[in-house]
Amino acid sequence: FTATPSLTSVALTGTPSTPLPTLPTSPVNTSSIFTPQYVGFTQISTSSNVFRWGNCPQPSSITFTAHVTDPATEVAVLLFLRLSSPTTGEMTKWEAGASMNGDKTGTFTYTVTTKNISHYDEYPNAWLQYQMIAIDANFNHVGYTQPYLNSITFSKC
Repeated sequence: FTATPSLTSVALTGTPSTPLPTLPTSPVNTSSIFTPQYVGFTQISTSSNVFRWGNCPQPSSITFTAHVTDPATEVAVLLFLRLSSPTTGEMTKWEAGASMNGDKTGTFTYTVTTKNISHYDEYPNAWLQYQMIAIDANFNHVGYTQPYLNSITFSKC
């Protein structure tokens, strides 16, 4: 024998002591909810917004540059990359963080070629997505950029 649960209603009386929060009526940028934007960084730039691979003219590489807020604390920056297909939504896993080259004044650079990107030949047209993380001398994460999801086109020529 299995009993079937029944629904019971409860009447609420009185006024709640704490007002309910007001939700925004406009869309919320969900990427900023999960990843702080520009914490620990003053500027992020790339040498191009186009990356081509195969037998074609430049640019067949791209240089990323990051300027950290506190060079004394933020001693290293890791660059994470992945590819995402704009048509299918498929994407690679985030690559292991590449250690960017620092100049001891808070500027870090790293030049990416196809050697740095796994499975690039499976993505003839994609977005090259990236995010940077600043770390301190104890390998603690002390800074984050937003994930850049559609600022660099990656294509075979």
